[in-house]
Amino acid sequence: MQQTPLPLGNTLEPSCRFANFIVGRNLQLMQRLQQTSPPPLLYLWGGDGLGKSHLLQSICHAQSDQGGVAFYLPLALLKDEDPSLLTGMGEANLIALDDLDSVAGRADWEEAIFHLLNQLRLQGGRGVVAARHAPQALPLQLPDLSSRLQWGEVYSLQPLNDAEKHRLLQDRARSYGIHLSDALVNYLMQRLTREVGPLMRLLEDLDYASLAAKQRVTIPFVRQWLQQQNRLV
Repeated sequence: MQQTPLPLGNTLEPSCRFANFIVGRNLQLMQRLQQTSPPPLLYLWGGDGLGKSHLLQSICHAQSDQGGVAFYLPLALLKDEDPSLLTGMGEANLIALDDLDSVAGRADWEEAIFHLLNQLRLQGGRGVVAARHAPQALPLQLPDLSSRLQWGEVYSLQPLNDAEKHRLLQDRARSYGIHLSDALVNYLMQRLTREVGPLMRLLEDLDYASLAAKQRVTIPFVRQWLQQQNRLV
């Protein structure tokens, strides 16, 4: 089976690798994901900013690096597409389904995902699924899909502590070519939020703002920009 381009031109982010994932209290999960004989179905759940998408893309990168066929499917982006796009993907070595919550309750998508997971199992492939909630808490309409998800190994992603968030923010900034000093990271976390998701989105906005202004990301620059955006507490 040849790997084909995904709908909407989706590609894996090059920076999403196991090597730059901040493990924190998720060591057991990381070890399980990287085993040579991983489970046929693994389910990750937790709130925004915990690294679910990063891990799903990391495992796809790892599979591709080994010469296998892997598909990363961000269902939040694909939910308005025809679920028939999943047809035939069960022959892949790995399917990573992200944002399962976004299609929960959709009979057409639930049916397609159930058949995809069945085909994967029969072909000896494996699936990794991520959602905000545990499988039994999803508002699924198809009992067979709910049961299938609970048959696999289920892991709840644990949040990072402040020191780990600090490192994550600096690592992500480095990928943008930005140097964030310890003082600037502390400034952001003390005055805005300690939630990882909003911090990552803020960093992306700052990258655009600094490029547009042709200025380095410093505390004075960030303070002025936040005031202009009415985001400073």
